Amino acid sequence: MRPAFLLFAFVMVLAACVVEPPGTSTTTSTPQPESAWRSSSLESLLSAAEAAPAHGLPPLNADLDVLKRAIVAAQRAPEGLAEQDAKADALFRTLALAYSQGVVDPAVADPAWAIPRATAADVDSLLPTARQGDATQLLSALLPQDAEYAALERALAIVTGEPAGAVDADGVTREVRLDHLRSSLERRRWLPRPLPPSRLEVRVPLFDVRYFGAASAVHRVIVGARATPTPSFLSEVTSVTVNPAWTPPMRIVKDELWPRFRRDPARAVAEGFEIFDANGQRIAWADVDWTRRKAYSLRQSPGPRNALGRIRFDMPNRYAIYMHDTPSQGLFARADRALSHGCIRTENPFDLARALLAETPSAAGSLDARIATNTTQTLDLPAPVPVYVLYLTAADAGGDAIEYGSDIYGRDAKLIARLDGRAVRAQTVAPAGCA
Repeated sequence: MRPAFLLFAFVMVLAACVVEPPGTSTTTSTPQPESAWRSSSLESLLSAAEAAPAHGLPPLNADLDVLKRAIVAAQRAPEGLAEQDAKADALFRTLALAYSQGVVDPAVADPAWAIPRATAADVDSLLPTARQGDATQLLSALLPQDAEYAALERALAIVTGEPAGAVDADGVTREVRLDHLRSSLERRRWLPRPLPPSRLEVRVPLFDVRYFGAASAVHRVIVGARATPTPSFLSEVTSVTVNPAWTPPMRIVKDELWPRFRRDPARAVAEGFEIFDANGQRIAWADVDWTRRKAYSLRQSPGPRNALGRIRFDMPNRYAIYMHDTPSQGLFARADRALSHGCIRTENPFDLARALLAETPSAAGSLDARIATNTTQTLDLPAPVPVYVLYLTAADAGGDAIEYGSDIYGRDAKLIARLDGRAVRAQTVAPAGCA
């Protein structure tokens, strides 16, 4: 029996050698997946998405539902955290791009808008902070930070709370005001940021130009008629020309001036027009061959009857559009001032010119004397002043008041349709220009 006993003892000793010490286990634990988003950051993101309509954005119900379902699924099964994070990232990206440069592409929603679009947010660099911090605060910082945007946003909240069909003191319904506010907020998001503190803003549907500068002021203007609409573009006023001559574009010559002067050449003389042949030589109106319109060019001499008035604000652009005076001052009394060929006629051009030339006292002080000479002179500005020609149907009027204009070119209706994901017919942009 001794050999058997020795074998048993050997097995017991061997077993003792492989027995695990107390408190240890051979089972390898599987690391639990972790979310890239903190729960508080997810809550902040959801709050921001739910508040999107406060900025005029369409409700993000579908995106919110997708993310909420992903969060619930991740709570039940940790392997769903990756899907939750992907949905949260996608929603943050949607909001960041919408806040930083608008929801829809201006080239699609408003082909007449030719102002460079705001730079898109660098979402990849913002995501780590959003996942671990306050997503709402981070997104809010991407919105325009100026007083105009804030005033429109406050007005949207007030009008949204009104009952359907409510009409304001000027007879504008709640629904129309909502469209004007939403479209103006979206166009403001399109604008580059920050806007220069010294600038001119022509608000076409509001028929005014606002000067942001040392002597800020608002002046009434006349803009393009519905058949010859004023586009939205960015330029700079580089100089002021007093007693300008006017060379009308061939479109105006063909459609208006040539037929009128052919019927009554004396009118051309009375209105100060000169005519030149193909060699650029001035000829008498009595020598014109009226069957050869394209062989001639016209020019209106400086003077009180000149279509540009006494002052032109030189702002180079591809549309040949500029701001200028007009001898037809009585037209500024009209409520609807969509009357021009596309150029912007200004009611108080002398005041505006003096404001722009304020840093050149010799030029500003001698403005009246220069005009009295009846000769064309160009006065350079100390520095170019940016001009934003904007299609805005709602704007801050001060004191918590909002000024509303009519959608004179039908651009708001098309923008709202795009904003809300509805199909619209393609737009055609009519030629503009008065030079």
